[in-house]
Amino acid sequence: MLKLAKSKKGFTLIEMMVAVAIFSLVMGTAATLLVSGLKAQRRSLSYQQLADQVSFAAEYMSRSTRMAKKELFDHTYTCLSSAGANFENPGGDDSRLRFIRFDHEAGADVCQEFYLDSGQLMEYKRNLTTGEEETMALTSEQLQVNSMIFMLSGQTQNDNIQPLFTVFWDIESIGKEEEKASLDIQTSISQRNLDIRR
Repeated sequence: MLKLAKSKKGFTLIEMMVAVAIFSLVMGTAATLLVSGLKAQRRSLSYQQLADQVSFAAEYMSRSTRMAKKELFDHTYTCLSSAGANFENPGGDDSRLRFIRFDHEAGADVCQEFYLDSGQLMEYKRNLTTGEEETMALTSEQLQVNSMIFMLSGQTQNDNIQPLFTVFWDIESIGKEEEKASLDIQTSISQRNLDIRR
């Protein structure tokens, strides 16, 4: 008589359940690591973009303000409120900085101002010969400038201090909360030209 041999090549239900559980655990861990890695990369890119824009704005402000000139009221249009001043916070608003400098593109002195408008760092320029005005944003809409404060020193004709200002910024990127980057920055910029009484 023939006896049927039992095949032992299959898996039991318990073995299959253990294998599926281990596979699910490994895949879940891998997916979690992948998602957290992507979030970290997005946060890093957001921080890099923030640092790049702040660096550009700080360098632009520094180059402009280093060449500030005294208000001598020798233009068709005036800029600063007192004679001999180098910088001022217009209307006493310490979130604004106004000064005069020579603009090579315009071939004339311009009244230049940095200020905040709806969370963006803005620049205003007015040609002191023609009165032509220009306004532009120095930061993108992807950033939110929460505060900007200019502290002035040596800005008047009656002191013996080289003109200097310190600017404090509180800036953050706009986006998902877990991907946001923020910076608090302080930098001081002095006028390049010696402050000589005129």
